[in-house]
Amino acid sequence: MGHLEETGYTYFGHMKRAWTIAFVLLVHGLLPNIWKDKATELIEQH
Repeated sequence: MGHLEETGYTYFGHMKRAWTIAFVLLVHGLLPNIWKDKATELIEQH
């Protein structure tokens, strides 16, 4: 759980963020013209 302490997220907050980014990447992988920079933006928000 050290990673959660480093990032300042709760368990479920971290899971939601990770799954959101994973979903964006999955959609972008299937449809490259959608969300071209969305995953980068989400990652940089931290």
